[in-house]
Amino acid sequence: MADLPPNNGEDLFLVYQNMIVPRTLTPSLFRFRLALDDSIAFLVFILEAGVFIQRHWDQFLKTSERLSGNSEQYKYFRSIFDEPKFRQQMSLESHDHYMSKLALANSVDSFLVYLREILTEVFLAKPETLKTSAEVRVDWVLEHKSMGELVAAIAAKRIERLTFEGSLALITHFSKLGVPLTTTDHQLKQLSLLIESRNVIVHNRGFINEIFLRRIPDHPGKVGDAIQLSFDDTSKARWFLNNLVCVFDRRVSKKFNLHAHESKTEGPGTWRNVSEII
Repeated sequence: MADLPPNNGEDLFLVYQNMIVPRTLTPSLFRFRLALDDSIAFLVFILEAGVFIQRHWDQFLKTSERLSGNSEQYKYFRSIFDEPKFRQQMSLESHDHYMSKLALANSVDSFLVYLREILTEVFLAKPETLKTSAEVRVDWVLEHKSMGELVAAIAAKRIERLTFEGSLALITHFSKLGVPLTTTDHQLKQLSLLIESRNVIVHNRGFINEIFLRRIPDHPGKVGDAIQLSFDDTSKARWFLNNLVCVFDRRVSKKFNLHAHESKTEGPGTWRNVSEII
């Protein structure tokens, strides 16, 4: 997944200390960072809960012996608790892959929502960017109560279509508007991998298919393999998407003269210690 600064993501807090915090934000970026903050808080909760269970499990069993007496019901449940398989299921590591899939899909979905919303802002600021050769049904247009609602719907349909066509189509669309999402080949490869990983998680239970390999031809997996993810990967993905979006938001805001307001804090929610401000 995305490459990190020298700490390599081994310490979750150090990872987020290297996240860019912008001085100005468009409304779309503000909502993206709120969603990111929620997902970070949830991830920390899961990690802490897992550590708590592992640290106190043996203590729980010892305490339960003193409280239970010697009933058959207690013996039955204690036999279950003592099984190696059950103890393994109570460990954080046994759920790492599943939780990582959910977290990665959520992060990329938030990113895609940001693209839809920032595209709406661009369309409203510069209606000429709405030009398209695609036909739009009159009855569909009349379903919307205002121009703003119609523009938002068009933006949503366009992002949905581009996402379906693949990560490259989505990335190329913004380049055509004169504000490329990525500025290096490395960023392009990382973003494509994240989007296509999200697609197989959402649409194929996280198993690699032909479409994934066609769009990520240098991936080492084969059809039928599960996407390999860890909590560390999801941390790297958040770091990458946040920094990518913050830099992009500044560029697109300047190019189309979008409304942006000053950031009132050093960072969203819990994550206020950062090493870079743009």
